[in-house]
Amino acid sequence: MTKIYATLRIKNEEEMLPYCLGALEQWVDGILIHDDNSTDKSVEICQSYSKVKDIFVNKKGFYHSGIDYSILMNMARQHKADWIVNIDADEIFSQAIIKDVKNMVENNYNITYFDFQLLNMWNCSPESNQLRFRNDGAFKSRYATKLFQLQKGTHFTMKPVHNCFPEGMEGNRAQSTIKLLHFGFRNPEQTQSKYEMMKKIDPTGKYDGTNYSHLIQKNIELIKFRPQEMKIWNQTLDIIRPKANSK
Repeated sequence: MTKIYATLRIKNEEEMLPYCLGALEQWVDGILIHDDNSTDKSVEICQSYSKVKDIFVNKKGFYHSGIDYSILMNMARQHKADWIVNIDADEIFSQAIIKDVKNMVENNYNITYFDFQLLNMWNCSPESNQLRFRNDGAFKSRYATKLFQLQKGTHFTMKPVHNCFPEGMEGNRAQSTIKLLHFGFRNPEQTQSKYEMMKKIDPTGKYDGTNYSHLIQKNIELIKFRPQEMKIWNQTLDIIRPKANSK
């Protein structure tokens, strides 16, 4: 039987972790955590979920996605994972992933990695009455590789940021219609913090090709979720909310 493991690198994510983990528990076989020495309740929250199979606390003291993702991939190999969903703690797949994922990984023999439409939710949280996502510039029609087959040569490069795409993959790539909601810009303070972090790690924009000013620009285009989309989202919350509210 094909084993799908989720891999998460986290640091002080107690606000969003319950939503992310609650959603993942519906469809993955196991969850592996790389904690970057959190000072909040992140590790404690992870320990409360039965599908979290391993937690590695790294006290290196600096941000480096290449190192962290490589550690997570090694953990996945130790747990004999066949496929990896590489996800952040502030990301949640739409519920369609639950019924579609097994078919995606077991019946598409020439497809070894999948891209998902990434919706960057803007100034709204999972519990907001109205969800909206940004749809301009670098945020428009954006896709991210999140699900891939763990092959012998699969690895991550040692880039410190923007290192989500694995190298050494054989096979073909497919674009899924399943959406991935990213709540990394859920309030102005969070957005400013992300901007300052990126400027510190990548001051010249070497790994992004920008100066990150698009993160804090004022004139942006936002698209609201339609009523039917909000209905589906609220159904998702009904599944993942209990543990989120009891953390």
